[in-house]
Amino acid sequence: MNSEQFSALKDKAQTFRNDSVSLRKERLKKVLNWIVTHESDIYAALKQDFNKPHFETLISEINPCTTEAKYAIKKLSCWMSDHKVKTPLALFGHRSSIRYENKGVVLVIGPWNYPFQLAVVPLISALAAGNSVVVKPSEFTPHTSRLIKKMAEDCFSANEVLIEEGGKEKTEELLKFNFDHVFFTGSTAVGKIIANACASRLIPVTLELGGKSPTIVDETADLDEAAFKIF
Repeated sequence: MNSEQFSALKDKAQTFRNDSVSLRKERLKKVLNWIVTHESDIYAALKQDFNKPHFETLISEINPCTTEAKYAIKKLSCWMSDHKVKTPLALFGHRSSIRYENKGVVLVIGPWNYPFQLAVVPLISALAAGNSVVVKPSEFTPHTSRLIKKMAEDCFSANEVLIEEGGKEKTEELLKFNFDHVFFTGSTAVGKIIANACASRLIPVTLELGGKSPTIVDETADLDEAAFKIF
């Protein structure tokens, strides 16, 4: 991504700020309809990348995305409405309300283990909030990354949603830009690097970091029961 592309995303985010509910819903419906009509392509991409089973792809990749999109479409009118609040006595005679505005340009950095879901669900949330978005899918799932790029190109212009493919160097390049929010899913070690890069420019960041669930099985265990519970 170059500075001209980033400026175009910034400019588009400004116009998104004045969007109606119907315009935001239309963008979400584009994503939802694309996923529904390209299910077979999603299955194939994840099969090629790491032999992910058909049923697991359905419940862990496709369904979370369609559920998120439908929920956002349903709730968007409420989310975008101003909410009246009490006015402090010092401002007697005035009316007070909370108005929700978009942040601007959001960067989404996705992981390899749920490469479609954990790139597209944050994308849906960012679009629902009226932002332009840059998505950096995992370099370890190239077929899924290319499919996400195709989805973005089919549904949006490059100043609305931009997909940036690549590895560590690409992430480092993107973090040099002044995004308005960064969403990262991945390891704690990389999360620290992302947080540090964002903190130096006061960029708000959401970190969804992987954890470990160690298990000790000793000689007293029923192996069938232990295996079932661990699974």
